[in-house]
Amino acid sequence: MAGLFQRIGDRYPDVAVQLKEANFHSDDVIRTLSREDLHELLPGPGKLRQRKAVYELIHQQVHQQEPTQEANQGAVYHQYQLPAVGPSPGDVSGIKPAPHSRGVDPDESSRARDAQPAAEVQSSVTTQQTKMPTVKFMSIVSGKTLDSEKTLLDRVRYMGNITLVEDSSDPQLIVVFCPITSRIESNLESVMAKRPASLCDKPILLVMMYHTHKPKAGVILMPGSVLKRWNIVLHVNVFYHETVHGLVPCDMNIQAVTEMHATLLKHCSE
Repeated sequence: MAGLFQRIGDRYPDVAVQLKEANFHSDDVIRTLSREDLHELLPGPGKLRQRKAVYELIHQQVHQQEPTQEANQGAVYHQYQLPAVGPSPGDVSGIKPAPHSRGVDPDESSRARDAQPAAEVQSSVTTQQTKMPTVKFMSIVSGKTLDSEKTLLDRVRYMGNITLVEDSSDPQLIVVFCPITSRIESNLESVMAKRPASLCDKPILLVMMYHTHKPKAGVILMPGSVLKRWNIVLHVNVFYHETVHGLVPCDMNIQAVTEMHATLLKHCSE
């Protein structure tokens, strides 16, 4: 049976990321989480149902039934051979015990037949894993980000179905992390100056980073002339602050990770 961390990650990837950042990996540690802990980990009224579902998942009793064994499996039987001419009543001297014979497991032959198909299935799974799409990217970071760019890339990796390889010599895409401290275009001018001249034709995934603990709803529109000038294929808004040691828990940051994952997949190589 999968561990708690994996089961939570399968249902709620964003919660698993938060647990990982808080160093809650093992089942024993995760089970210590109280409702108050989850409220701090997943704040806000919009997370009420998710907090409740995660709490129930963590504290539910899991019973795993052990498979029953056949009563006669592995049993030793004693067989007796009678002489050709029966002895007189009460005389058992002619009865000889036969050699011990071990009971035959009726499932043994079927398990042997199943062994080869199981190996073939495992080989198929391994082959599929090695064919996971790969994208080579270069990252450009400007200013103080509290390592939020690393957290964003980790969350993209956690979504799966993609392998990120950092390659500054021949990337398929450039990911630019740009803290917004004044006018957007001025900040872009500064960070784009770090882009190598030989890579000016590469598409840009722009992450505009806002240093605030109160995310602002709404989409910040980027002028079409700016998008064309820098060859920006996607721009997202993320929010970070030192009070939460990096990315602020909010739906907009989750949406940004989802859009980044989709765009990186479009530029990957098989």
